[in-house]
Amino acid sequence: MPTEVVDGWAVKQLRELYRLSRQQAASLCGLTYAQLTQLEEGGHDSFGSAANKIQASMRFAATLSGKQANGLPRANVFYVGNSPVLGNRYTARPDVMPKQERFVDSPKFLKSLLITFVMMFLLFGVATPILFGKKSAPYLDGVPVIEKLPVIK
Repeated sequence: MPTEVVDGWAVKQLRELYRLSRQQAASLCGLTYAQLTQLEEGGHDSFGSAANKIQASMRFAATLSGKQANGLPRANVFYVGNSPVLGNRYTARPDVMPKQERFVDSPKFLKSLLITFVMMFLLFGVATPILFGKKSAPYLDGVPVIEKLPVIK
């Protein structure tokens, strides 16, 4: 049994984005009503093989969303990897909540901590001595003025 690679939910979302009925979208893309129903709901009896279903889904996506320079459709109607639970990277499944990072050792937290330390170093280690450091020697016509220090006896 072949793994389903066409994301029916993404196909349906693309069709509904353009407010088309199944019959309108099918006739626009050169598919039958039964084929478009199987693109959205699964199965490949109307296509004859899984390869024909993949070609039909690419034609459907390219017709509605347009083609990129490399000839592929702009919209992704395929599962990324073999996980129908995750959906694809452009559309989130409505029934799956994204995992929240809750621990302080997460990469996002460590990145923000590093940025904070770098900013503190730049502020206190570099900018403060430059702004509030010793005044430079006074100059008179481009020549530094040397003052005699008092001699302590």
